[in-house]
Amino acid sequence: MSRALIAKALKMHGGAIAAYSWGSFLYSVMVVVLFQQFMVQHTSFFQQYLSIIPKGLLRAFNAGGDLTSFGGFVGTEYLSFIWVVIVVAFVIAFTSGGLAKELEQGTLELVLAYPIGRIRFFLSKVAALIIGILVIVGATLFGLWVGALTQHLYVSAGSYAAIGALATAFALAIAGYGFLFSALASERAQAAGWATALTLVFYAVNFAAQNWDQLRGLRPLTIFNYYSPEDAINLGRLDGGAFLVLIGLALVTTAAAAGIFRVRDLSS
Repeated sequence: MSRALIAKALKMHGGAIAAYSWGSFLYSVMVVVLFQQFMVQHTSFFQQYLSIIPKGLLRAFNAGGDLTSFGGFVGTEYLSFIWVVIVVAFVIAFTSGGLAKELEQGTLELVLAYPIGRIRFFLSKVAALIIGILVIVGATLFGLWVGALTQHLYVSAGSYAAIGALATAFALAIAGYGFLFSALASERAQAAGWATALTLVFYAVNFAAQNWDQLRGLRPLTIFNYYSPEDAINLGRLDGGAFLVLIGLALVTTAAAAGIFRVRDLSS
């Protein structure tokens, strides 16, 4: 890896990292405050309200558990949907710009003219993205901690660690196939489109599998099956199997992307 390339990538995406991190921090604080001020103090009202909402609608937002619990509320109101949108937007923008954009603009051959090698260049991009993901996840956890502190809520260190590890693994899984599509594509829009489409397919299949018994067997094929922030927070521990699946997907697709980028013809 090249420190100069990592620094360049971080500088290029520094504004996005800062914006997403700041937004994630503020939203995390707000969600915790809402939980304490509304859900906790008006539990019976919300239980009656939730009882009339169609179960399918709740599952569309990955809200399959107890929304009156801290993990259920935070997971539904933020981590299972809005946070996912934030991370998907950041990761896909980064990965599609990391390879396909430079190839499209003709700057990739110029960079590789220096004695750095394709794999070193690629790994530098990966390292920069990992740093960006860790910053955003860290800001999210810090927001949850600050919110809990201001509302005098106790959240175990295990809960923070579990959701941090799970969220990072989930983001890395998206990054893996994001880099894979970026290595295959010749234009940034094409790479971003493929990665976005696959993520939407994963989400749609997960939703369908939750609502129709005939499709339940397809759920293990989606990344959303292994991302359950509610359980991570409420149980205070990480589902090791789910974590390994997400990390495994990230490693396999990233390795495939590196292999393709190493041998592909940059003139096409």
